[in-house]
Amino acid sequence: MNEHRPSDPSPDSVGPGGVVEGTVNRVSAPASTGGAGSTFEQHVGAYWLAQLLIGSIPPILIETTVAEVGFQTERLGWHTDDLLIACTAGGAVRNLAVQVKRRFAVSASDEECVQVIGDFWRDFNGPYFSKDEDRLALATLRGTNTLLEHFVGL
Repeated sequence: MNEHRPSDPSPDSVGPGGVVEGTVNRVSAPASTGGAGSTFEQHVGAYWLAQLLIGSIPPILIETTVAEVGFQTERLGWHTDDLLIACTAGGAVRNLAVQVKRRFAVSASDEECVQVIGDFWRDFNGPYFSKDEDRLALATLRGTNTLLEHFVGL
């Protein structure tokens, strides 16, 4: 039985796509619900794959060339696990472990910040990291002013 109740919108007030006229659609931003962080991580990964394809000199380990790009490297024992870029120079391998974050706030009360810095520290003191040769990096799409204000002069 299809009965129209007074609280239901009348069939005449329903517009295209089932939207009731006179109401406001509340739709979450795709970035907050749809994996924008994953998309940014894929873009950063694509950048490094392009560097690998052309045998590029990376912007951090400037005396090397990109030799290998690894994704989701926790399985290899790294805590900084989004990307692992292996670079070579004269047969020696130097690693760049990269954590990718769409947004990043530097704050002792920010759980993500605490996790990332903790992962960096565990890798820095871990068995796979050479303090003399390897590097850690944080790739962000946009940081907070607290993060960015200290990099203005670079």
